[in-house]
Amino acid sequence: MKTQNNILAHLYIQCALKNTILSLTNFEGKLYKQWSAKSLKKTDLKKNTPYNIQLITRRIKKYIFSKKIRFLKIYIKGNGSGRYNVIQHIDSKKFKVIFIFDNTKLPFNGCRAPKQKRR
Repeated sequence: MKTQNNILAHLYIQCALKNTILSLTNFEGKLYKQWSAKSLKKTDLKKNTPYNIQLITRRIKKYIFSKKIRFLKIYIKGNGSGRYNVIQHIDSKKFKVIFIFDNTKLPFNGCRAPKQKRR
């Protein structure tokens, strides 16, 4: 009996102001690989730039093709600038993105305003 290839995977994107971390897991939640700007080992570039994120997404695509993953679910968390760049560069014809889920926690009403000064 032939074993079935890894068909479904989850891509978790954590966007901070300084860095973007990408984690690829299987459908059970076991980690395949994790990428960040530090994994590029280029000291002359800043961490959270669109060019760095483009390089990281190229590496992710190569890894997905090597694992023969056909479907991808994307989970995004954070308010950093890398969130839109990753989604923009992850498009491919060899695998399909099923859905994109935004898990960012934002305050509904915010903190209470400070008391006004009397004059």
